[in-house]
Amino acid sequence: MEPSWHLQAAKCGGILRLHAPVSQLQFYEFVLMAEALVNGCILCDEGLVSGRIVLIDAGRIVGVLSPDDPRCASAARHDLNGGMLLPGFIDTQVNGGGGVLFNDDPSVATIRKIVAAHRRFGTTSLLPTLISDELAMVGRAIASVEEA
Repeated sequence: MEPSWHLQAAKCGGILRLHAPVSQLQFYEFVLMAEALVNGCILCDEGLVSGRIVLIDAGRIVGVLSPDDPRCASAARHDLNGGMLLPGFIDTQVNGGGGVLFNDDPSVATIRKIVAAHRRFGTTSLLPTLISDELAMVGRAIASVEEA
């Protein structure tokens, strides 16, 4: 039977917390399974390597490991089918992308267009930046970044 309250879930340190009236609040153990990225060509300090596993646990990379490492045994495996696995780029100064400039329209919509354009080239995180401008424009840009 469905509870009458709206269910929202948040993963909190291995526990799935259900937001509900206090009388109905329960806690359930939530097991996060480690993931193993296998059968890929991985860019490491020594160059491109194969025959290794990237182990991810709780959303963080544990390491690039040998397939016989016991930590990999119970991980959910994701076959990369020989594809390349490279780190994502973090761009700390982005004025625009995808045909738009943040200065021309410092809005959430512009940020989304910029992010989509940069994502295609491997950027995983970026900081939208303004070219020097009036304080009112800077205020609009800050508000848009906070909203995005």
